[in-house]
Amino acid sequence: MLTSGRVVAHITEGFVTNAEFKSQNMPRTQRFWLLTAFLIPVWLGATLGYWGLRGQTDLPKLIVLAFTTGTLMVAIVEEILPEAHQTQDTNLSTLTFIGSFALSMLFSSYLE
Repeated sequence: MLTSGRVVAHITEGFVTNAEFKSQNMPRTQRFWLLTAFLIPVWLGATLGYWGLRGQTDLPKLIVLAFTTGTLMVAIVEEILPEAHQTQDTNLSTLTFIGSFALSMLFSSYLE
């Protein structure tokens, strides 16, 4: 269900991608199949993760969650943040970002 929500959240990016493909004079059927192919890794990963972690203890689930969170944090800190700012990021701004992310994870786990 979460995966479907993430796919729906990125529909606007799909429109932009489709417009770019259209500006490249890509045929409509080829654009449709290519955009549909973007969904396959998302649902395949969610399905494999569900079946692989179903019935497991909390430790493997937390390890996968920690790995995924770390991967996303590295992507955000190294790729997205520098593109969002024209000035050079300081170590303090990076540390503040990671700290606020950890704090939000702490609050969400506390509320569970």
